[in-house]
Amino acid sequence: MPPRHHRPSSAAPASHRIALRLQAGVDADLLAAQLRELCTAEPNRSGQAPPLGRSRETAVALSVVETCGRSRAERERDAYRLVEVESRDCADLQRSDSPREPLRATLVSVDTFDHFLLLDSPLARGRALLEAITTGLGLLYPVAALVSV
Repeated sequence: MPPRHHRPSSAAPASHRIALRLQAGVDADLLAAQLRELCTAEPNRSGQAPPLGRSRETAVALSVVETCGRSRAERERDAYRLVEVESRDCADLQRSDSPREPLRATLVSVDTFDHFLLLDSPLARGRALLEAITTGLGLLYPVAALVSV
């Protein structure tokens, strides 16, 4: 009888994920800096701490994928497929609650003014981080929709 494979009970908690559809010109380097800033925001005026209180050295992994060629409909279909695949890859990650990388982001470009931004946080408080980032990005970019992942 072949051995049975199972996950150990000490497996890392599931990541928190969200995908946004940004309909604006996006500079990837600027977006990465904005994401770092949103992750390391200072306490607000009411004295409440930012979602995670990270240090200024916080790393944010931003990958950029561009769909190209063919028709716009095919590029958009490819973008949805890439977001789905990337979302599954994020779900399979077993990462620690590392303060050095509280966020992984993938920007999938359909064209110059249409992008999907997949955000993944392995942190136990990742949902709060993603909500804060979504709010912050909404002030910087037109967010057309939250995409289910």
